[in-house]
Amino acid sequence: DTEEGLALIWETILGIGEVGRNGNFFDLGGDSLSVVQMAAEVAEKFNVSLSLEEVYKTPFLDSCAALIDAAESSYRKPIRPASSRRIHPASSLQRRMFILSKQNPGSVAYNIPMSFAFSQPIDEEKMHNALDRLVKRHSILRTSLKLHNGATVQNVQKNAVLDFQSLNCAEARLDATLKSLIRPFDIEQCPLLHSALVKTPKRHVLLLDFHHSICDQATMRILLDDLAMLYSGSEPPSPSLDYKDCAVWLDDYLLSETMRKQGDYWREKLSGELPLLDLFTEKKRTGAMRGGVCKGRIDEKTVSTARAFAKQEGGTFFTAMMAAFSLLLSKQSGQEELIIGTPVSGRTHAQMQSVVGAFINTLPIVCKPDAQQSVRDYFISTGETLTRALDHQDYPFDRIVADCRGRREADRNPLFDVMLVLGKDDLDLRLTDGSAKASAIDTSTAKLDISLYLYEHEGGLECFLEYDKDLFSATAARHILDRFMHTVQTMFVQPDMLLKDICVMPDDEYELVTQRFSATDEPYAERPLHEWIEDLALSRPDDIAVVSGGKRITFSELNIRANRIAHSLMGRGACAGTVVALMMQRGIDLMPALFGIMKTGAAYLPVDPAYPEERVAFMLDDSCVKILLHDGDPRGFDGTALSLGDCLAFDAHENPCIEHSMDDLAYIIYTSGSTGLPKGSMLKKRGVAN
Repeated sequence: DTEEGLALIWETILGIGEVGRNGNFFDLGGDSLSVVQMAAEVAEKFNVSLSLEEVYKTPFLDSCAALIDAAESSYRKPIRPASSRRIHPASSLQRRMFILSKQNPGSVAYNIPMSFAFSQPIDEEKMHNALDRLVKRHSILRTSLKLHNGATVQNVQKNAVLDFQSLNCAEARLDATLKSLIRPFDIEQCPLLHSALVKTPKRHVLLLDFHHSICDQATMRILLDDLAMLYSGSEPPSPSLDYKDCAVWLDDYLLSETMRKQGDYWREKLSGELPLLDLFTEKKRTGAMRGGVCKGRIDEKTVSTARAFAKQEGGTFFTAMMAAFSLLLSKQSGQEELIIGTPVSGRTHAQMQSVVGAFINTLPIVCKPDAQQSVRDYFISTGETLTRALDHQDYPFDRIVADCRGRREADRNPLFDVMLVLGKDDLDLRLTDGSAKASAIDTSTAKLDISLYLYEHEGGLECFLEYDKDLFSATAARHILDRFMHTVQTMFVQPDMLLKDICVMPDDEYELVTQRFSATDEPYAERPLHEWIEDLALSRPDDIAVVSGGKRITFSELNIRANRIAHSLMGRGACAGTVVALMMQRGIDLMPALFGIMKTGAAYLPVDPAYPEERVAFMLDDSCVKILLHDGDPRGFDGTALSLGDCLAFDAHENPCIEHSMDDLAYIIYTSGSTGLPKGSMLKKRGVAN
């Protein structure tokens, strides 16, 4: 009976008792990871492919059983042990890890270090022996990667010497000692595992540091269970399959009709120009991967509210978090389309569930928050996007990237610069001497601009924002995390509110921006605007000043360009009392041109190059313009016309020494002229300073 077989699968995966016909998979504890495992087990037992999109729509036992009965048979080849040899094909993830390790040989960005602190002493000899036996029983722990005939391959050794250290340290030095043990791997040397036992007067701490090419979250759970048994003197059941067996199967699977269809889905989904997330950053992009972490916690009441909302709408808690995170990023960037990466287990074949190795895949999720949508409607559309992506999750990320090649800036990450990860705080090591929960160790690296890690546990949701320190300050990162937590807190209690009306700023920040920043009774220095830029060029020379079309210039670069333009204009007579017309397209050099004119003491007159000839001629004549600065066609101007390129080539970097009066004219701007001739409005420098 289909219902009985499916109920047994649910009970095993969710770790619960008997499931009734009306049981809801997600109400019983299922999530976006376990539903994939369930689909894999269904494929193994019933030889059908279960659509996750349909499961999300009708997640009840009897409904899912009906889906299985109605589905066409979709036989998947079983995974067989590969021939016994040293060289085996690398998986897609391993190929990506090999390239990244060669590009950044000294980086620990793809280390996965975990520590386990025991209040009771650990038997060092038993632990060392257990780890040795762990390496012997799992071939992936004796595997390195290398190039063979131009291809990345797994190099499996019969034996490997475990890197195990034992050392003592003061309790106060524990964190620093653990961090000092994190070091880069040579991906061509196995084992890709470092281990240590650090002893303080109060506790013993086991450090396990894996390279991501051989380990993921599911693998860590398997290895910890095996290690506990080996430490106790027991022998875990021998694994029937190794990672290399799965890699051979995956290579064959890539050629299947199923994978062709999945590739078609992603090529269509990511066709055209890809959105480039344009968050404000305080510094230049360097690619150095220097990272920082800030932490926060969302209370249980807020989590329960979001979870209840998701359940009511027939979705998942992860969908709620993706909706909140994408809304925040949309509000901060001003963009209505963006891509967020998220990892999936990659274990869609039932036989992979108990195999040690890195199966994880990454999916680019295209989010389109529409300001006119309600929270409820956006949640539903986000859920639909996620379920379709999960239905096509086998297609390797490196293939998705290759299919989209050439449609991103060279100094940006492929496809996306931010990631959202939702996991469970359930990794622990249970030894005969006691048990300890896993604690992550900060490696001070950042794989992306921003990665938001959320871990469910009793009492709420732990939040970790990993950020690129070369782009964001600690304060800026803190603001992003605080805004996310505030968005989660407020978004799901008002599901009918439009997205445009959702405020992502916490109350104290909102008050600061709307009240204190807008107070007009503060004294201000009466100085020409360009002098502020000169000060910033000295105090913050490398901070970003202007962003336009993907290009950026610092305050130092802005000031230097403005100085060149100013000296060139002064050589042609620009000074206080004169007007310089500025006819340029919007671009990175528009601000240097404006400040360059200000530095001469002259006023500027903005002229849109798209204006009709008659309007341009009237404005230039009416304002008595003698000098025109342009970046294209001077439109027959009979005064002094200077091209921007020539001005920027002028050899003068220093600030002009000019006396400025705050009563001098700063600029002239003309009305549209829709009711007659355009009229010029004049503003003095004192008004601009205010």
